[in-house]
Amino acid sequence: MIVRELSLKELEEALLFIQETFLATEAKDCDPRGIGSFLGTLSLQNSVVMVQEEGFTFHGAFQEDHTLVGVLGAREEYIALLFVRVGWFGQGIGGRLLSFYESKLRMIRPHDERMKVNAAPSSVTFYQRMGFVIEGPQRMIFGIPFVPMGKNIPKEESY
Repeated sequence: MIVRELSLKELEEALLFIQETFLATEAKDCDPRGIGSFLGTLSLQNSVVMVQEEGFTFHGAFQEDHTLVGVLGAREEYIALLFVRVGWFGQGIGGRLLSFYESKLRMIRPHDERMKVNAAPSSVTFYQRMGFVIEGPQRMIFGIPFVPMGKNIPKEESY
């Protein structure tokens, strides 16, 4: 499996992947307003602006045949999106994406000590296995339920 940052040319495919995966997994926990709100954020134009002007990055996990099987989107210490292709759960894809981004974050922001995520309720157990802890009660904003979570970023060992 290859994990790497996505180029702007790959964003459209990643956004379609996120939309399809969201509708198949997390949409069931959202009210109709939440579904519309989330899908409304997935425009190519908005995403390009987020990448070029706001420091947002998208990362993809690919099988050897170049099939996209996971996407992570983040800005600084905040994980905003993490989706794994339906049927591919439990194969370490989400963990690989998180590890890749954590390593990148440690290099570009060595003084950040935590990563944060507003986890979908169905993803809380996954994030706990990845070292995140719940930092507050479940909430709902714009019809989208989430659980605030955080993880300490271990410092690199110096020898």
